[in-house]
Amino acid sequence: MYKKLISSILVVTLLGQVGCYTATEVTVDYIIEDEERDHIYLTTTDSLRYKFDEPNYKIVDDTLHGEGVMLTIEDDEISFLGSIPIKDIQTIVIDKFNWINTIGLYLVLLGTFWALDNWANPDKDNN
Repeated sequence: MYKKLISSILVVTLLGQVGCYTATEVTVDYIIEDEERDHIYLTTTDSLRYKFDEPNYKIVDDTLHGEGVMLTIEDDEISFLGSIPIKDIQTIVIDKFNWINTIGLYLVLLGTFWALDNWANPDKDNN
């Protein structure tokens, strides 16, 4: 009984570190107003890609200032410290956490574990 309880707690704890995220393209105004962001991905008009973690960037007078990384074609990261004019930003993408998908995923996984346990041990008492 204790093994099952400990295993369940460990699985839920590990699942707590994982969730469903959706990449969403947003506007500059959204970035200025949004208080719950972790990081943003930018693509400039010359096809350069950048990643900035909060609180390492800010938008002042139509320019994004910050410390982040420039992403290469191979997704290598090169340190970046500087400014990017807003007019040069083609897209801004954020990862939004999706509670509904995450809860659905957890319920499906827990249901699968329960079904597999009952299938593997059909004669046990389920109390």
